[in-house]
Amino acid sequence: MSCGVCFCQWEWSSQPMSGTMPWGNLIIGAAILFSGSSALRVINMMNFASISCFSQRTYTSMQSAYLVPTISTVWTNKQEMMLDELRHEGIPLRLGGDARCCSPGHTAKFGSYTLMNLDTSKIVAVKLVQSNEVSNSYNMELEGLKRCMALLDSEGIDVSDLVTDRHSQVKAYMKEEHININHWFDVWHVAKGFKPHMDLERIITGRMLLTDIRKLSPVGQTSSLESFHKVVCYFAPKSVHFFHAQMEARLFLAALHFNENSCRQQAVTSDGRPQYAVSYPKAKHGDGIAKQVKVQQTFGKYTYYYN
Repeated sequence: MSCGVCFCQWEWSSQPMSGTMPWGNLIIGAAILFSGSSALRVINMMNFASISCFSQRTYTSMQSAYLVPTISTVWTNKQEMMLDELRHEGIPLRLGGDARCCSPGHTAKFGSYTLMNLDTSKIVAVKLVQSNEVSNSYNMELEGLKRCMALLDSEGIDVSDLVTDRHSQVKAYMKEEHININHWFDVWHVAKGFKPHMDLERIITGRMLLTDIRKLSPVGQTSSLESFHKVVCYFAPKSVHFFHAQMEARLFLAALHFNENSCRQQAVTSDGRPQYAVSYPKAKHGDGIAKQVKVQQTFGKYTYYYN
């Protein structure tokens, strides 16, 4: 820029620069990913508002060069800290395990497997498997579990119990490869397969059910993992396609966010009384139940990721 009076010249920039990278662009790009938003929709919103913004291609480049590596580093560091604490405590873990596919049906491209500490509701391991890494998408669940167990084994973490659904490959794998771990079945996954009109005698005398009932979990259930999968759906909706690195990064983000908020306290009023809200779950057929209102979620801090 130049002054029309004294003809002095100077440069003006709308935001600080780091080399050729505008800091504002990087912060907005990070905000899009860290909040689980869609870059395409945010950029379209900016264009509709006539606000100058970077392109989808620029965002993809920033994501690959800066954001995805940052998320992976943060998750790895947090996971290592958690595993160090567990190893120091020396108490065998009681884990819940469950899989999630990136899309409905049997044609999913990605499958993730998650192990949760049932005593703390913290995610201790999460692995992403691509369908072309195994013979078919059905085998992604077993492969994900194998990778999670291999990680814990390499870190010297002892496991006493594992609660899962009744996936046949998982049953065989635990029976053959981890005979020292008590393998249990989540009660809800067993019960949901039976409809009211099924013949009671057939249910009670069914060979597979009689076998599986002996393995119903007395140490905990995997309902918290279902809550985690809802968080994953927020960061990585099943209706949106992601490449492997992007999917893995959003999976790590979901785990970080879930662990940060898994032990929220019940909210209280200004005079200290516990807060409740009325909920109408499907299982109650229109009847309401009182549920605790939790304190607001937290979403970490940008400074934590940038420093």
